[in-house]
Amino acid sequence: MKIATYLSKNRFLLIGILLLIFLRIPSLFEPMWYVDEGMYATISRHLNNGYNLYTEIYDHKPPLLFYIYALLGDDQILFKARLVNILLGIISIIGIFAFAKKYFSPRVAKTAFLFSAVLLGSPIIEGNIANAENFFLPLTIWGSYFALSNNKK
Repeated sequence: MKIATYLSKNRFLLIGILLLIFLRIPSLFEPMWYVDEGMYATISRHLNNGYNLYTEIYDHKPPLLFYIYALLGDDQILFKARLVNILLGIISIIGIFAFAKKYFSPRVAKTAFLFSAVLLGSPIIEGNIANAENFFLPLTIWGSYFALSNNKK
């Protein structure tokens, strides 16, 4: 209930989240056209079939990405990965808002939040593709937020 109360008081957050979801919905139904997504799916299938990463199957991405894909199973893996990508996009834009609110003005925070919702939701910078950058962006944003928040000089 706290989340619903917070969103009702900060409607722009709900608008930004819905905007990101709206922009990303078409990606859920696109055919596999991005080579990296196919490679992640292939490697994850091999992991699920007992292959060893980096000795029997290889790609130059960090292992966590392949294990995330592998956890999604083999059935409809790209659809599931793109759903996870939407969730991680929401976590990213909320992190951008929290970061900007802490270190800048509320107006800058709202602008950064909405601007990032558009950019991360659209294909302009491949925000709609379930790739490594989008999967690790929330970790980078929130890691920076907490690292700077705990910096006691």
